[in-house]
Amino acid sequence: MNTEKGSEMNFLLLLLSESLNKRAPQLDLGGADRKILHIAIEDLNNYLKVHWKLMGNKTAQSELREKVDQYFRERIEELEELVDFWAGMWLKKWNERVKLVIGDEKHRHLKNIHDFSRENMSKWRRMRSWHEIEEMAIEALIRNGEVCGTSVLAENLLKSEFGQPAQKKFDREDLLVVVNNLFKRARQVSNSSGPLMFIRIDKRFWDVLRQDSRRKIH
Repeated sequence: MNTEKGSEMNFLLLLLSESLNKRAPQLDLGGADRKILHIAIEDLNNYLKVHWKLMGNKTAQSELREKVDQYFRERIEELEELVDFWAGMWLKKWNERVKLVIGDEKHRHLKNIHDFSRENMSKWRRMRSWHEIEEMAIEALIRNGEVCGTSVLAENLLKSEFGQPAQKKFDREDLLVVVNNLFKRARQVSNSSGPLMFIRIDKRFWDVLRQDSRRKIH
């Protein structure tokens, strides 16, 4: 079977959407909850790169597309089972790790990922090794069982590492120390309990949900 460019990844998105809807039919993944699907497909891509040992390769994204295309053409049932199994893990982690913050509710203890200055972030992102280190953080999280919000959590780990202390000098010789610290932090994250990501929703959205719920009851 010949597939159009990108169709194999669209099929992967469709498999994921169907699996999540099967487990959580209340989600409107094609509408109001589409952001959840965006987060999930990014996490699935990261997971598959680790699962298929592609993480760290410069051509990982293109290799991932080729791998999915191969499964799409030759082992489609196996791919469906893999996505369905992963979706179950992901949704469980989503329920454990994500908290909705309503309106102007204050969460000062959540400022950590926003406190990293733009100047520092720009400095570290210019490092040749930044993307490599970021992928190491993602892989460390996944191997420790954190499959939800992996890119966001990895960036948080990096901000914590490079921002402590903010004024310290850094060069390539320190990479080993940074990587070791990232693996340690990833293990600490996996051993923690409770939410790690907070999504703010508007109070009006919450009011609409409650009104809709009342209409269904009556």
